[in-house]
Amino acid sequence: MYEAGLGIEKDYFEAANMYRKAAIQGDSSAQTAIGTLYYFGKGVDQDYKKAASWFQISVDKGDVKAQSYLGYLYHNGLGVTKNLEQSYKLYHLAALQGDPIAQSNLGDLYIAGQGVKQDIQEALNWYRLAADQDYMVAQTHLGDIYYNGEGVKRDIKKAVYWYKKAATNGEPIAQSNLGNLFNEGEGVNKDTKEAVKWYLLSAIQGNAGAQTSLGYMYFNGYGVTKNTVLAYMWEYFASDIGSDVVLKNRDFYAQQLSDTQLAEAKKLAKVCADSNYKNCGLNY
Repeated sequence: MYEAGLGIEKDYFEAANMYRKAAIQGDSSAQTAIGTLYYFGKGVDQDYKKAASWFQISVDKGDVKAQSYLGYLYHNGLGVTKNLEQSYKLYHLAALQGDPIAQSNLGDLYIAGQGVKQDIQEALNWYRLAADQDYMVAQTHLGDIYYNGEGVKRDIKKAVYWYKKAATNGEPIAQSNLGNLFNEGEGVNKDTKEAVKWYLLSAIQGNAGAQTSLGYMYFNGYGVTKNTVLAYMWEYFASDIGSDVVLKNRDFYAQQLSDTQLAEAKKLAKVCADSNYKNCGLNY
Protein backbone atom coordinates (compact mmCIF):
# COMPACT_ATOMS: atom_id res chain seq x y z
CA MET A 1 0.00 0.00 0.00
CA TYR A 2 2.80 2.43 0.95
CA GLU A 3 4.83 1.57 -2.16
CA ALA A 4 1.85 2.03 -4.48
CA GLY A 5 0.66 5.15 -2.68
CA LEU A 6 -2.91 3.84 -2.46
CA GLY A 7 -4.86 6.38 -0.45
CA ILE A 8 -1.68 7.64 1.23
CA GLU A 9 1.44 9.47 0.16
CA LYS A 10 3.93 7.11 -1.44
CA ASP A 11 6.50 6.13 1.23
CA TYR A 12 9.18 3.69 0.11
CA PHE A 13 10.92 3.77 3.50
CA GLU A 14 7.78 2.57 5.24
CA ALA A 15 7.15 0.06 2.44
CA ALA A 16 10.65 -1.34 2.97
CA ASN A 17 9.97 -1.79 6.68
CA MET A 18 6.67 -3.53 6.05
CA TYR A 19 8.09 -5.81 3.35
CA ARG A 20 11.10 -6.67 5.52
CA LYS A 21 8.86 -7.80 8.39
CA ALA A 22 6.80 -10.00 6.05
CA ALA A 23 9.90 -11.26 4.28
CA ILE A 24 11.53 -12.37 7.54
CA GLN A 25 8.36 -14.34 8.26
CA GLY A 26 8.83 -16.19 4.97
CA ASP A 27 6.46 -14.39 2.60
CA SER A 28 8.00 -14.94 -0.86
CA SER A 29 6.16 -11.99 -2.45
CA ALA A 30 7.51 -9.72 0.27
CA GLN A 31 11.00 -11.18 -0.20
CA THR A 32 10.84 -10.33 -3.89
CA ALA A 33 9.42 -6.90 -3.09
CA ILE A 34 12.20 -6.01 -0.63
CA GLY A 35 14.67 -7.28 -3.23
CA THR A 36 13.26 -4.87 -5.81
CA LEU A 37 13.52 -1.95 -3.37
CA TYR A 38 17.22 -2.74 -2.86
CA TYR A 39 17.59 -3.19 -6.62
CA PHE A 40 16.14 0.26 -7.42
CA GLY A 41 17.32 1.98 -4.22
CA LYS A 42 13.83 3.00 -3.12
CA GLY A 43 13.36 3.45 0.63
CA VAL A 44 16.81 1.92 1.14
CA ASP A 45 20.31 2.50 -0.18
CA GLN A 46 20.73 0.76 -3.52
CA ASP A 47 22.47 -2.54 -2.86
CA TYR A 48 22.55 -5.19 -5.60
CA LYS A 49 24.14 -7.73 -3.27
CA LYS A 50 21.26 -7.49 -0.78
CA ALA A 51 18.80 -7.52 -3.68
CA ALA A 52 20.37 -10.73 -4.98
CA SER A 53 20.23 -12.29 -1.52
CA TRP A 54 16.50 -11.62 -1.16
CA PHE A 55 15.79 -12.69 -4.73
CA GLN A 56 17.63 -15.97 -4.16
CA ILE A 57 15.51 -16.75 -1.09
CA SER A 58 12.38 -16.10 -3.13
CA VAL A 59 13.71 -18.03 -6.15
CA ASP A 60 14.14 -21.07 -3.91
CA LYS A 61 10.38 -20.87 -3.34
CA GLY A 62 9.64 -20.65 -7.05
CA ASP A 63 8.79 -16.95 -7.32
CA VAL A 64 8.71 -16.03 -11.02
CA LYS A 65 9.56 -12.34 -10.70
CA ALA A 66 12.50 -13.15 -8.44
CA GLN A 67 13.77 -15.61 -11.04
CA SER A 68 13.63 -12.89 -13.69
CA TYR A 69 15.33 -10.27 -11.52
CA LEU A 70 18.07 -12.62 -10.31
CA GLY A 71 18.66 -13.73 -13.88
CA TYR A 72 19.26 -10.09 -14.80
CA LEU A 73 21.74 -9.65 -11.94
CA TYR A 74 23.71 -12.70 -13.09
CA HIS A 75 23.47 -11.49 -16.68
CA ASN A 76 25.11 -8.18 -15.80
CA GLY A 77 27.24 -9.12 -12.79
CA LEU A 78 25.35 -6.86 -10.40
CA GLY A 79 25.76 -7.92 -6.75
CA VAL A 80 26.88 -11.37 -7.92
CA THR A 81 29.65 -12.75 -10.07
CA LYS A 82 28.59 -12.57 -13.71
CA ASN A 83 27.37 -15.99 -14.79
CA LEU A 84 25.61 -16.22 -18.16
CA GLU A 85 24.75 -19.89 -17.78
CA GLN A 86 23.02 -19.20 -14.46
CA SER A 87 21.32 -16.19 -16.01
CA TYR A 88 20.00 -18.39 -18.81
CA LYS A 89 18.63 -20.96 -16.34
CA LEU A 90 16.79 -18.34 -14.33
CA TYR A 91 15.41 -16.49 -17.36
CA HIS A 92 14.28 -19.81 -18.83
CA LEU A 93 12.46 -20.78 -15.63
CA ALA A 94 10.60 -17.47 -15.52
CA ALA A 95 10.01 -17.37 -19.28
CA LEU A 96 8.36 -20.78 -19.29
CA GLN A 97 5.95 -19.42 -16.68
CA GLY A 98 5.05 -16.48 -18.92
CA ASP A 99 7.12 -13.63 -17.54
CA PRO A 100 7.52 -11.21 -20.51
CA ILE A 101 10.67 -9.52 -19.22
CA ALA A 102 12.39 -12.88 -18.79
CA GLN A 103 11.17 -13.97 -22.23
CA SER A 104 12.65 -10.85 -23.81
CA ASN A 105 15.92 -11.16 -21.89
CA LEU A 106 16.14 -14.80 -22.89
CA GLY A 107 15.80 -13.65 -26.47
CA ASP A 108 18.76 -11.34 -25.87
CA LEU A 109 20.90 -14.29 -24.77
CA TYR A 110 19.95 -16.29 -27.86
CA ILE A 111 20.70 -13.31 -30.14
CA ALA A 112 24.15 -12.82 -28.63
CA GLY A 113 24.94 -16.49 -27.99
CA GLN A 114 25.55 -15.74 -24.31
CA GLY A 115 25.14 -18.64 -21.92
CA VAL A 116 23.57 -20.61 -24.76
CA LYS A 117 24.31 -21.37 -28.42
CA GLN A 118 23.33 -18.50 -30.71
CA ASP A 119 19.94 -19.15 -32.28
CA ILE A 120 18.13 -16.26 -34.01
CA GLN A 121 14.93 -18.25 -34.55
CA GLU A 122 14.75 -19.17 -30.88
CA ALA A 123 15.32 -15.52 -30.01
CA LEU A 124 12.45 -14.57 -32.31
CA ASN A 125 10.17 -17.09 -30.61
CA TRP A 126 10.84 -15.64 -27.17
CA TYR A 127 10.61 -12.05 -28.35
CA ARG A 128 7.23 -12.77 -29.95
CA LEU A 129 5.90 -14.31 -26.74
CA ALA A 130 6.94 -11.20 -24.82
CA ALA A 131 5.75 -8.83 -27.56
CA ASP A 132 2.34 -10.49 -27.63
CA GLN A 133 2.06 -9.53 -23.96
CA ASP A 134 2.67 -5.93 -25.08
CA TYR A 135 6.20 -5.79 -23.68
CA MET A 136 7.59 -2.83 -25.60
CA VAL A 137 11.27 -3.77 -25.34
CA ALA A 138 10.62 -7.09 -27.09
CA GLN A 139 8.51 -5.29 -29.71
CA THR A 140 11.46 -3.00 -30.40
CA HIS A 141 13.81 -5.97 -30.72
CA LEU A 142 11.47 -7.55 -33.28
CA GLY A 143 11.44 -4.29 -35.21
CA ASP A 144 15.24 -4.28 -35.20
CA ILE A 145 15.47 -7.89 -36.36
CA TYR A 146 13.10 -7.39 -39.28
CA TYR A 147 14.63 -4.04 -40.21
CA ASN A 148 18.18 -5.42 -40.26
CA GLY A 149 17.27 -8.87 -41.59
CA GLU A 150 18.99 -10.67 -38.71
CA GLY A 151 18.46 -14.38 -39.34
CA VAL A 152 15.27 -13.59 -41.27
CA LYS A 153 14.41 -12.07 -44.61
CA ARG A 154 14.50 -8.29 -44.29
CA ASP A 155 10.93 -7.03 -44.00
CA ILE A 156 10.45 -3.28 -43.56
CA LYS A 157 6.66 -3.61 -43.23
CA LYS A 158 7.04 -5.95 -40.27
CA ALA A 159 9.68 -3.65 -38.81
CA VAL A 160 7.26 -0.73 -39.06
CA TYR A 161 4.51 -2.83 -37.46
CA TRP A 162 6.59 -3.70 -34.40
CA TYR A 163 8.20 -0.27 -34.09
CA LYS A 164 4.72 1.31 -34.11
CA LYS A 165 3.55 -1.09 -31.42
CA ALA A 166 6.54 -0.30 -29.20
CA ALA A 167 6.51 3.43 -29.98
CA THR A 168 2.83 3.72 -29.08
CA ASN A 169 3.66 2.01 -25.80
CA GLY A 170 6.28 4.69 -25.15
CA GLU A 171 9.56 2.91 -25.99
CA PRO A 172 12.05 5.69 -26.88
CA ILE A 173 14.34 3.69 -29.20
CA ALA A 174 11.36 2.49 -31.23
CA GLN A 175 10.00 6.05 -31.36
CA SER A 176 13.32 7.33 -32.71
CA ASN A 177 13.56 4.49 -35.24
CA LEU A 178 9.99 5.08 -36.37
CA GLY A 179 10.84 8.76 -36.78
CA ASN A 180 13.71 7.74 -39.05
CA LEU A 181 11.40 5.63 -41.21
CA PHE A 182 8.90 8.47 -41.62
CA ASN A 183 11.72 10.91 -42.33
CA GLU A 184 13.16 8.68 -45.06
CA GLY A 185 9.85 7.30 -46.35
CA GLU A 186 11.06 3.78 -45.70
CA GLY A 187 8.21 1.28 -45.35
CA VAL A 188 5.80 4.21 -44.90
CA ASN A 189 4.85 7.31 -46.86
CA LYS A 190 7.42 10.03 -46.23
CA ASP A 191 6.01 12.40 -43.63
CA THR A 192 8.43 14.77 -41.93
CA LYS A 193 5.77 16.08 -39.53
CA GLU A 194 5.13 12.54 -38.35
CA ALA A 195 8.87 12.04 -38.05
CA VAL A 196 9.16 15.12 -35.84
CA LYS A 197 6.32 13.85 -33.64
CA TRP A 198 8.10 10.57 -32.92
CA TYR A 199 11.53 12.20 -32.54
CA LEU A 200 10.06 14.59 -29.98
CA LEU A 201 8.38 11.82 -27.95
CA SER A 202 11.71 10.02 -27.84
CA ALA A 203 13.81 13.14 -27.23
CA ILE A 204 11.87 14.17 -24.14
CA GLN A 205 12.73 10.77 -22.68
CA GLY A 206 16.41 11.63 -23.09
CA ASN A 207 17.19 9.59 -26.20
CA ALA A 208 20.29 11.22 -27.70
CA GLY A 209 19.70 9.85 -31.19
CA ALA A 210 16.25 11.40 -31.32
CA GLN A 211 17.55 14.64 -29.85
CA THR A 212 20.16 15.07 -32.57
CA SER A 213 17.60 14.12 -35.24
CA LEU A 214 15.18 16.67 -33.82
CA GLY A 215 17.92 19.29 -33.85
CA TYR A 216 18.54 18.51 -37.52
CA MET A 217 14.82 18.87 -38.31
CA TYR A 218 14.61 22.24 -36.55
CA PHE A 219 17.78 23.50 -38.21
CA ASN A 220 16.51 22.65 -41.70
CA GLY A 221 12.81 23.33 -41.13
CA TYR A 222 11.79 19.78 -42.02
CA GLY A 223 8.33 18.98 -40.65
CA VAL A 224 8.55 21.95 -38.30
CA THR A 225 9.15 25.69 -38.51
CA LYS A 226 12.87 26.36 -38.87
CA ASN A 227 14.31 27.38 -35.50
CA THR A 228 18.08 27.41 -35.02
CA VAL A 229 17.76 28.18 -31.31
CA LEU A 230 15.80 24.96 -30.74
CA ALA A 231 18.10 23.10 -33.12
CA TYR A 232 21.05 24.08 -30.94
CA MET A 233 19.16 23.20 -27.75
CA TRP A 234 18.42 19.65 -28.84
CA GLU A 235 21.92 19.14 -30.22
CA TYR A 236 23.24 20.48 -26.91
CA PHE A 237 21.36 17.75 -25.03
CA ALA A 238 22.52 15.08 -27.48
CA SER A 239 26.15 16.19 -27.09
CA ASP A 240 26.23 14.59 -23.63
CA ILE A 241 27.04 11.28 -25.33
CA GLY A 242 30.31 12.80 -26.57
CA SER A 243 29.91 11.81 -30.23
CA ASP A 244 32.29 13.72 -32.50
CA VAL A 245 29.55 14.15 -35.12
CA VAL A 246 27.07 15.51 -32.58
CA LEU A 247 29.67 17.85 -31.10
CA LYS A 248 30.49 19.19 -34.57
CA ASN A 249 26.79 19.71 -35.31
CA ARG A 250 26.28 21.51 -31.99
CA ASP A 251 29.23 23.82 -32.64
CA PHE A 252 28.09 24.45 -36.21
CA TYR A 253 24.60 25.40 -35.04
CA ALA A 254 26.14 27.69 -32.43
CA GLN A 255 28.06 29.51 -35.16
CA GLN A 256 24.77 30.35 -36.86
CA LEU A 257 23.49 32.13 -33.75
CA SER A 258 24.18 35.60 -32.46
CA ASP A 259 25.55 35.91 -28.94
CA THR A 260 22.06 36.86 -27.75
CA GLN A 261 20.47 33.85 -29.46
CA LEU A 262 23.11 31.48 -28.10
CA ALA A 263 22.51 32.77 -24.57
CA GLU A 264 18.77 32.29 -25.14
CA ALA A 265 19.34 28.72 -26.36
CA LYS A 266 21.45 27.83 -23.31
CA LYS A 267 18.89 29.41 -20.97
CA LEU A 268 16.10 27.48 -22.69
CA ALA A 269 18.11 24.26 -22.39
CA LYS A 270 18.48 24.79 -18.62
CA VAL A 271 14.77 25.46 -18.19
CA CYS A 272 13.97 22.42 -20.31
CA ALA A 273 16.33 20.16 -18.35
CA ASP A 274 15.18 21.48 -14.97
CA SER A 275 11.57 20.77 -15.92
CA ASN A 276 12.44 17.23 -17.02
CA TYR A 277 11.64 18.17 -20.64
CA LYS A 278 8.19 19.53 -19.76
CA ASN A 279 8.97 23.20 -20.48
CA CYS A 280 11.14 23.35 -23.59
CA GLY A 281 9.63 26.23 -25.55
CA LEU A 282 7.85 23.84 -27.89
CA ASN A 283 4.42 23.82 -29.42
CA TYR A 284 3.21 20.25 -28.93
